[in-house]
Amino acid sequence: MSTLLATGKEHDHHRACDSVVIVCKEACLWVIYIDLKSANPHGYAGQFKSTRQFVRYTLGLLEEFHSQKFTEIKEHYVILYGGNPPLLNKKTSVQKANNTGKSRPDAAFKREVPDGVRLRLKELLE
Repeated sequence: MSTLLATGKEHDHHRACDSVVIVCKEACLWVIYIDLKSANPHGYAGQFKSTRQFVRYTLGLLEEFHSQKFTEIKEHYVILYGGNPPLLNKKTSVQKANNTGKSRPDAAFKREVPDGVRLRLKELLE
């Protein structure tokens, strides 16, 4: 049997990240791959790569059968992880924008997200 059809932990192509957010903004398609991890984020590259191939396959179907093609596609890979709880329960009133643009499946942008913190989608699109 082909290893492409095999399943198991050692086969990254049968893995997926936790969430994919797709935004169409001014003829540009933003694809944000998000994985949730605990305090020690690791082992995510295969999940991102497998999910990326599924999204690319889906975009290929859209182009093939509906003649819809995007002029620009931006892909971002984000790890949201929980760390140690803060000593003080402080929350910022103004969210800091982070640059996720240069991330790759094997070098994803990592953001610690303590309990109770809200993220804005705009942060992940910059």
